[in-house]
Amino acid sequence: MPTPFPHHYEVVLERDGSTARLSSSEHPVIVGGAPPQFGGEPRLWSPEELLLASVSTCVMTTFQVYAAKERIPIGIYRCVAEATLDRTRVGLAFTRIVLRVDLTVAASDVERVEKVLQLAKRDCIVSNTLNLPVELDSTVQAA
Repeated sequence: MPTPFPHHYEVVLERDGSTARLSSSEHPVIVGGAPPQFGGEPRLWSPEELLLASVSTCVMTTFQVYAAKERIPIGIYRCVAEATLDRTRVGLAFTRIVLRVDLTVAASDVERVEKVLQLAKRDCIVSNTLNLPVELDSTVQAA
């Protein structure tokens, strides 16, 4: 059951040497740090990867809500999120995020689900908060 606005979220970060332990209420702890491109350990979740995880999860959950309202049953949903980090006039920044969504629906729902997916991308809270456009590249297949 949704709760009234405003909603509040909290993540606790505790530094442990060169790593960060991220926790929030009863969620599993996430161990993060710098990505290998900046000298970090490959086994750790980087802020860059966590940002992509946030955007792709937000689009998916928004999509699920809209698909349920439209009564569109969804088979497979898979998203590969890719980002480009580059030098900009304001310093290092992401210049592009692409979400490559592959999903499977009934043949009769292919056209409708494309529209719902675009609505989910438009209404994603996380990508709307970012200071760059989030692109969506989707593949929809009939089951």
